[in-house]
Amino acid sequence: MRKLYQQRFERENILNLLAFVDWVLTLPQDLEREFQQEVEQLEAQQRMQDVTLF
Repeated sequence: MRKLYQQRFERENILNLLAFVDWVLTLPQDLEREFQQEVEQLEAQQRMQDVTLF
């Protein structure tokens, strides 16, 4: 996930990839929550970087 954001992949493409991975691989509930929190943090960091670039 982090690399996808660093490489400036579009959010829609990242979400499509996540949907596919989610379909193929099922995580236990606690890991799923942890992963979701990390994704949210990455997205927030990415938005802040975009704001500071301008």
